Amino acid sequence: MLSDGYFIANPDPESIPLFLNAFAYDMGLGVYQVCDDVFRHHDRSVVVPHLIAALQSPQIGVRWWASQFPMDFPSLQLLEPLKRVANSPEDIEAHYFVLASIGFIHNATGSPQAVEFLKERLLTETDVETREMLLEDVGK
Repeated sequence: MLSDGYFIANPDPESIPLFLNAFAYDMGLGVYQVCDDVFRHHDRSVVVPHLIAALQSPQIGVRWWASQFPMDFPSLQLLEPLKRVANSPEDIEAHYFVLASIGFIHNATGSPQAVEFLKERLLTETDVETREMLLEDVGK
């Protein structure tokens, strides 16, 4: 299993974009879910620039998976790229994770821009689970 494999024992920052750009729009047979174990062995300052690039990828699968990792690396630098994905109709399947990541950024930094964005989304969000998450995040 990848989580106890080579890249956990031997963290290499050059592996981060390789993992991020390997994602497709599917479940990766369980491999994708353990990539966060690889990323957690790196400092936020190393991972965040790669997440920014991945959130701007032309590949929807790369953006979808990259929208989940900011929960482990909440940074104000990720706010604008996440907002672009959240506003993209092409990335509708990623919206829950994007909004969750923005919530993590708000909770970690107290960013007024993050909470304002979440409040705006709450006005138009129709998915029950996403609304519940947004209500929890904007109430903090």
